[in-house]
Amino acid sequence: MKRSRTRGKARRPARAPERAGALTIRPGTARDVPTILALIRGLADYERLRRECKASAAGVRRHGFGRRPYFETLIARRGGRPVGFALYFFTFSTFLAKPTLYLEDLFVLPEERGRGASGNQHALEPVCEQEADAREHRAVVLVAPPAVAPRHVLYVG
Repeated sequence: MKRSRTRGKARRPARAPERAGALTIRPGTARDVPTILALIRGLADYERLRRECKASAAGVRRHGFGRRPYFETLIARRGGRPVGFALYFFTFSTFLAKPTLYLEDLFVLPEERGRGASGNQHALEPVCEQEADAREHRAVVLVAPPAVAPRHVLYVG
């Protein structure tokens, strides 16, 4: 198998042109730090944990887009407006004996829920699955309270 020179970076999902009201998903970049931080704070507000949220722009920039990134993001936008995000990193599953994509957080603004940003075929969950496939990872793992997400392994390929 021929390896790419992108140092382990996988192909990114193609971006569709944005139409008014259309949902798009794309990888977060350093320019998106304010958006990512706003969505993290939105998640903290939704979970009533804002006082515990210590995330800062500097921390997101350093740990997500610095010399050694610890996480990656996908940002969902509708008509150019951010409506949700997925924050994930890569780890290793002892029981599967394979690398896995660990989905730390998936958040969609409350007013956008039910409009396809998290679960339809072009939304955050499936794009995380595509990302795992592109990197030959065999599972997408989300650990959440049962009331929030009754399943823990979203995808095993």
